[in-house]
Amino acid sequence: MTKLLEQAIAQASTLPEADQDSLAGRWISDLTDERGWQERFVDSQDLLARLGEEALDEHRSGLTERLDLNQDERSSFDRAADLIGCVSGGPPDLSEQTGKKFRELLLKPAHGSR
Repeated sequence: MTKLLEQAIAQASTLPEADQDSLAGRWISDLTDERGWQERFVDSQDLLARLGEEALDEHRSGLTERLDLNQDERSSFDRAADLIGCVSGGPPDLSEQTGKKFRELLLKPAHGSR
């Protein structure tokens, strides 16, 4: 175990039990997510290399064109508008509901704020 991890665990051990469990749960979740990403990337390296080579071949063959975001006078929101919406099967106002909930969270006072 590294010294930094030992320090983190020593500091975490001074927290109340519920906070320790919460922190441990986040660590375990993060580690599980990280392992999952590593496995997905290991399994996809050949595919990513092949796709990268295809993209380079297309570029070398003149099949690509330069993307100049300064030429597009639309706002960032308008450029991404077609990406905003709900996933198939969700309610049609999913984005609106999510925005309202997010706003409520931002306006809600934080627990233990100083």
